[in-house]
Amino acid sequence: MKEFIHTFGIETYLTDNQYNAFYRAYGYHKDVYFPDPTNNKHVFSKYAQRGFRMELKKADPMVTKFDVLHRRFRADWIVTPGKLLYPGHAMMNLYTVEDYDKACYELYRILDEIENAAGVDLLKEGRLYRVDVSKDIPTPSEEYSQEIIRLAKKGLYQYGYRFMEPVSDDKRVDDLKDENGVFFHNKRQDVKSKIYNKLEDLKIHHYNTAGMTGLLRFELALKRRALINKKYITAEHLGEDDLGRILEKIMKDAYDLLHDHITTPLWNGAMLSKNLQRLYIWRYCDYKSDSAKYKKLMEYRKACNSLECMKDAEDMGSAAKHFKEMGLSPLYCSDEVGYIPAFVDLLDGTEDERVREFLRIQNPGLLPPVQWKDYCNL
Repeated sequence: MKEFIHTFGIETYLTDNQYNAFYRAYGYHKDVYFPDPTNNKHVFSKYAQRGFRMELKKADPMVTKFDVLHRRFRADWIVTPGKLLYPGHAMMNLYTVEDYDKACYELYRILDEIENAAGVDLLKEGRLYRVDVSKDIPTPSEEYSQEIIRLAKKGLYQYGYRFMEPVSDDKRVDDLKDENGVFFHNKRQDVKSKIYNKLEDLKIHHYNTAGMTGLLRFELALKRRALINKKYITAEHLGEDDLGRILEKIMKDAYDLLHDHITTPLWNGAMLSKNLQRLYIWRYCDYKSDSAKYKKLMEYRKACNSLECMKDAEDMGSAAKHFKEMGLSPLYCSDEVGYIPAFVDLLDGTEDERVREFLRIQNPGLLPPVQWKDYCNL
């Protein structure tokens, strides 16, 4: 499976007259324009199945104060490119530049329909504020997916990144519970990352998951400052920029973006069960369980597995270096799972051949009948 843009968000600020025009056009149709009292907003869902949904609410008072037109309302668009081309389908993702060009054309058609009905040009002063880049990773089972999430929660290693609660990034906190995902962000770079159980998400929303064993989604949200710093946005408003060009550039960088902000912040090394990991370390130490190196590595792995986060682990001299040299994570997985490739390998569909060869000899039952790369493409 390849990388794709799952959703993107655009915001437009509205005057009172524009906001009222929306109500006159759609307010009497409660099935497409309805209040959400809990969040103090109105939801415009006429085109939701076609990939376009919008939320209208009061703007931040400071924005209104310094805005030339003192616009008091904000419209947030949530656009799903796959649904623009395949209405009503949740998993029809787009992988080519040509498809994103077609999706933009469909979006512009929707915006034209809205302008004809309400007299509001949403595109002219729309501002792109978020793009979500994703990749789906098949796994052998849901237990396997849950174990990857559990280890990712302990494996954050790079400074600058912090864990966050799902409510901070996903308002569907009651649906996407904490055990079904790991969420971390880099505030300075304005990016938010998550790895979550996509199969569980599909079940919650009553999609047919027959025949699916396990499915994870690696997802990166590029917020507005990140989009500007990475030169994807070159103008203030989309009316002055080219949405298709922006999406094309992000798609070309999608592979690197997911690695830079999801796998790189996590400790990368294959994860074995506690006993298999001990045997692997023992072999690395020339089968000398009484050596100083072996004792240091065992002490280091004990410390890492007892901590909530790898960033808190002391280096203990060369212990961390030895684990990286082995291609192994100090974190061990459950006996039921036994073996998980490194996070970078999960994303790439690859494996460390040294670890695979060790398992082929030690416990061939843990290996899929084909290599991980082939398994992920089944």
